[in-house]
Amino acid sequence: MRLSHVALCLLACLLWSGNFIAVKMGLNAHLTPFLLTALRFALASCLIPFVPRPAGVSWFALALIGIVIGVGQYGGASLSVAAGLSPAITALILQTQALLTIGLARGFLGETLSRRVVAGCVLALVGVAMLVKTGGSATVPWLSASGMMLAFAAAFAAGAGNILIKRFAGRGNALHLAIWISPFPILPLTALSFWTEPSPFLTLTHLNYLTSGGVVAYGAIVSAIGGTAIWAWLLKRHPAGQVALFSPAVPIFAFVLSAALFGETPDLHQMIATAVVVVGLLVASSTFRLPRPERLRLRRAPLKAFDDPQRLWDRRPVSRLTSLG
Repeated sequence: MRLSHVALCLLACLLWSGNFIAVKMGLNAHLTPFLLTALRFALASCLIPFVPRPAGVSWFALALIGIVIGVGQYGGASLSVAAGLSPAITALILQTQALLTIGLARGFLGETLSRRVVAGCVLALVGVAMLVKTGGSATVPWLSASGMMLAFAAAFAAGAGNILIKRFAGRGNALHLAIWISPFPILPLTALSFWTEPSPFLTLTHLNYLTSGGVVAYGAIVSAIGGTAIWAWLLKRHPAGQVALFSPAVPIFAFVLSAALFGETPDLHQMIATAVVVVGLLVASSTFRLPRPERLRLRRAPLKAFDDPQRLWDRRPVSRLTSLG
């Protein structure tokens, strides 16, 4: 991958990590979680007239994917931040959607799991357990039990959304799909806002419109559309596994931004737990495989096929020999 393409991968991760910071800024500007998420999707829906509908994706699939991702993933993430969870920890837990996607793909799509994937998942889960065990600290009370439960629910919704996308919209354009699913979560999110939050009309009359508008615009246009456009462009030019290796950079950027803007600095135990999760995600999502030793030996000492047939048979890989028995 070219250096410029690596920079684009990191830029997309930076844009996505900024979304978690924007959520907290929106909440600090007196927006409520469901209302903030509904406004974000309402603004993204304005782009529909300029983008063709994803080919081969039914209206039912668009609605189902939109509600699962919009209400479950984005609504749950906003609720977790509102419950007191740090944007950085929220971003980290959301990345466990990769593990949940792997498990759901095994159960619903019949995909096989390699030992490397299983090892990476186990390592990442150990890191998550370490993070949960550390809890909040006296100086940094940024971990809350309810916030973590909501973040894990959002990660599960994100994993389910990934399975739905692969099942019903795997061949569709990712950018077009991100825009066309936007209208469907608006009504459920608005209904939830009326049901569980103060009156949205009253909330809108007491907002800092400059900050709130910037937060909504960033989440809808810069983060969701811009980040997805860059990611989709990269996926067309590189293997998906190679691009996916950069996704753990999202929580890393979120940690840096949270520390810079809100002074939320993790202690040593939380940093170690985070590093274990990131390494586990890298191992699970990596597509790099070491060549087999038998093949290495054959490359070092190439055989002449017709010189000695018995010698050629003796040097065949063990897997080939056992399969013949």
